[in-house]
Amino acid sequence: MGYYIDYSLITIEEYRDRLKRKSLIPSQMILKDGLEEKFSYFKDIGIENVFELENTLKNKQKLIELAKVPLLSEQYLKVLLREIKGRQPKPRKLKDFEHISRDTIAKLEQFNIKTTAHLYDKVLTDERRNELAEKTSVPYSTILELAQLTDLTRIQWVNTTFARVLYESGYNTIKKVSKADYEILYKEIR
Repeated sequence: MGYYIDYSLITIEEYRDRLKRKSLIPSQMILKDGLEEKFSYFKDIGIENVFELENTLKNKQKLIELAKVPLLSEQYLKVLLREIKGRQPKPRKLKDFEHISRDTIAKLEQFNIKTTAHLYDKVLTDERRNELAEKTSVPYSTILELAQLTDLTRIQWVNTTFARVLYESGYNTIKKVSKADYEILYKEIR
């Protein structure tokens, strides 16, 4: 398990079904038009998973070639690429966590740990957190706090400030947030 979603594990059919169920903003509604046919076409040309689809769409020449297919348009393909990219967590700068001391940030930066993506794999287990605490001279409790904040920022649209709000409200892991009753969660974070 890594910081980013492993798109090679999500088949083109699974992604199509997720798009079917997803509530989209008006500018993304184009993604639901002819969904079955478009994704069948992707499958027919050998695109098996979201990783392959993203790489195809990121290649400007391939995108232009795909846009020549009557069923697809350049606008559709660009919106689809934006949607795929938007699902990946955005790495946050550790210095943006305002409640973490500048001394702690400096100690981590000495080991080239500057973002949540850099930190993530180094704090996945208790053993790794202990190793990092020893190596950097950052207290284990601070490393654990940063690990939990890093985990929370992997949630779509959760920035460092909102991660802190969730953390302070007792929702210090993605699992706790995902299992929370939304009404209770809302009241507690307010």
